[in-house]
Amino acid sequence: MAVDETDVAVLDADAEEPQTQADSPKKFDVDGKKLKILALLAVVMVGEAGAMYLFVPGAEVRSGEDAAVGEGHVEPEAAINIVEGEIGQFNVTNSVADPASTIHISFTLSAIIPTAKAEEFKTAAGTLHKGRIRQAVLTVARSAGLDELNDASLSAMKRLLREEIRKVLNSSYISEVVISDFKTMRQ
Repeated sequence: MAVDETDVAVLDADAEEPQTQADSPKKFDVDGKKLKILALLAVVMVGEAGAMYLFVPGAEVRSGEDAAVGEGHVEPEAAINIVEGEIGQFNVTNSVADPASTIHISFTLSAIIPTAKAEEFKTAAGTLHKGRIRQAVLTVARSAGLDELNDASLSAMKRLLREEIRKVLNSSYISEVVISDFKTMRQ
């Protein structure tokens, strides 16, 4: 097959033409608007990561002394100056947790308080506000859900009891409540 001279000249002319930017493939072309969007996205992501680092508590390994302090946010140095004040024994019937049956709950409730406030707490919980504290405890226990009653640590119920007792006493020196002898019986 014979190639004439015009075809060869056209092929040589095509080979010698420099490629323009429009014809060349774009490897990574970022104009100003896209660059601003990427920078804003990076700043937002770094900001979220910083907020998570500052505000979300990390998993902390507690030593034996810290574990005894429990949920209340008491410093280990202050753990020595705390005392357990008994609030009372409670027997409650709960029909909210399982509408198909009645659950009988019995437990002993105590509060962890600073040693300096022990006498004040004993007076307030034992005589001055005994009825209102009992009513608050019974209300929390009667309105507890099945998940709260089946929780091994009873953390939600402890939190609610602590909040309600603090409201009654109008004081926040109770760092934790302790539920002992907890028993449930379904009928």
